[in-house]
Parts: sequence; structure tokens; C-alpha cells
Amino acid sequence: MKLLKCFLSLFIVLVLTSLLSYGMAPVSDGLHWAMFNPMESIESILFMFSFGFGFPIWLSVVVVVLLLLALWYGIYLVLSKIFNKLFLP
Repeated sequence: MKLLKCFLSLFIVLVLTSLLSYGMAPVSDGLHWAMFNPMESIESILFMFSFGFGFPIWLSVVVVVLLLLALWYGIYLVLSKIFNKLFLP
């Protein structure tokens, strides 16, 4: 059960980064699968930290990794609470 929550929260983070990438893609006439690339959103966040805020590249990478891990762990905790309420009386 614990492994299911881990993979489900990881999948949710992947979907959220894919949707963020789709939201940042330029407007086009049709739907292209390349717009759902989660690495594009991660690269954009890295660019925001390094160029926009003036962080060094290594610090930007560390901050983005920590943000993704914090998001994954937060979703994992929420799923744990939900599964505990549903499956334990």
C-alpha cells in the first residue's frame, strides 16, 4: 500500500509538470504531444531562478530538485491521510 501511494504521488507530480509545460507552450492550431514535455517546465523554472532571480546554476538546480521533492512528499502525505481515512475505520 505504501508503494502505491509513492507511485501515485510521483505520477501526480509528473502530470502537474506536464500540464505546466502545456500551459507555457506557445499557442498553436492543434494539439502536439511535444507540448506535454515535463522537462520543458523544469528548464523554464531553472531559467527563472538563474536568470530572473540571479541564482547560480548549481543553486537553481538544487532549489528545483528540493521543490519537486517537497511537492512529491506533500502529495504523498495527503494521499496517506486520504487512504487512511478510506481504508481504516
